[in-house]
Amino acid sequence: MVVLSINKSLLLLFILKNSQIIMKIQRIIAIFSIILFFSISIHAQNFFQINGNLKSGTPINNLVLSRFNGQEIPVTDTKVTDGKFLFTVPVENFQAGVYRIIINPQQRKFVDIIIVDTLGFDISIDADKPEGAATFTGSPLNTKWYAYKELAYKAQERNRALIQFADIYPDKTNAFYASAIKEIEREMKDFDLNFIKFVKENKSNLAGKMVANRPFYFPNIKLPLKGQEKDFQDKYWKGIDASDPSLLFTPLYVEHILAYFGFFLQEQPGPEADANLRMAVDTVMIKFGKNKETADFARQFLTEGFKQLDKPALLQYLDETYSATQQCTDELEEKELKERLAAYNSLKIGFNPPAIKIADYSGNATSFLESPADTIILVFWATWCPHCQQMLPVLKEKLAGKKNWAVVAVSVDDDKEAFEKVMKEYPMFRHYCDLKKWQSQPVMDYHINATPSFFMFDKKRTLQGKYPDIRQVPF
Repeated sequence: MVVLSINKSLLLLFILKNSQIIMKIQRIIAIFSIILFFSISIHAQNFFQINGNLKSGTPINNLVLSRFNGQEIPVTDTKVTDGKFLFTVPVENFQAGVYRIIINPQQRKFVDIIIVDTLGFDISIDADKPEGAATFTGSPLNTKWYAYKELAYKAQERNRALIQFADIYPDKTNAFYASAIKEIEREMKDFDLNFIKFVKENKSNLAGKMVANRPFYFPNIKLPLKGQEKDFQDKYWKGIDASDPSLLFTPLYVEHILAYFGFFLQEQPGPEADANLRMAVDTVMIKFGKNKETADFARQFLTEGFKQLDKPALLQYLDETYSATQQCTDELEEKELKERLAAYNSLKIGFNPPAIKIADYSGNATSFLESPADTIILVFWATWCPHCQQMLPVLKEKLAGKKNWAVVAVSVDDDKEAFEKVMKEYPMFRHYCDLKKWQSQPVMDYHINATPSFFMFDKKRTLQGKYPDIRQVPF
């Protein structure tokens, strides 16, 4: 009996100790599970995902996701495998706004989506269909937006077809023509009702703002085609709010400015076209000027655009009329503006230009404009500039028939061999090239943003004109 009692005691002690060990193990497992859970949660919060299906008649292997902040900014890309793709977007790159899934960059085929949080969602895209060819799961906002876009697209297509029919129908007094006009008016009325309804129901979200600020223009069929274009131009900004900072994170404002300037950039060059372009600058700056953020965006966008389009006169007008009176957003921008304004003052028509003294390519250190010639053409050019290669031969030909004219040619090059090869074709020019490209002192002093650029000086070396095209120089 004593032995049995001892054995029972040992058994109980063994069970008790093992129970304690098991409990410790269980506690360790529980703690590890909690740590693992929070680690996964924290990791998951660093990313959000867009899971998608892509249908396309042509092979598409890669997609790019970009966002907007005054310009289009790539965020990430992904592979397409068996029609499926997955965007994993770091939360640190998130900004509520419109994002763009670029399907074919060459054809500018894309799908815009609204992302207002980091919850993620699913999307199915049919790349072979026009606008409205995306469906969503887990994103009610995009579902509503695309349902409206599809409805609007179909209504616009019907209206275009009816307008084209009415435009070419020969007998405008025919009853059939009258019925077509009534159908057009009915379609327009229905479209407007759906537009107003959607905007009213979604005025507090980005889908509503996107629709409200992209109104559809119905042509006035009573006007000729030229008149319709002018009517559209005059009414372009009607209903568009160009002072909403939240829309800077969408493509809307960039598209509107480009579309509006498209009316004027296609005009034949001349004083009237220049006046119209200045008016377009005024219109845009007034529309966007009601809010500092949108005003800064418009000014910066136009500044870069005029540089790229080689529109120095417009850049000067923008700088002197608007940029000089507004606070720049950073020190670099302010420094560049001050330099441009100083350059405008030193390069005014009828004034003497900067007295730049630099060694020409023959080693002679003289002033740019030190010459016995009565008239000097100063041209900034580059070997890599196709327009320069077209215009330099014209300049050479024009110079051949002129007495007491001279050409000073400043190359914006950094390739010595390429420069010297072209230079030999124009021995009658006086050449400058320090191989510093845009950092060359003459280029900076004359504030050259594009090539070619032509300046004309008279015998007193006062500036007579500045021209982006040799055909504008009054030989």
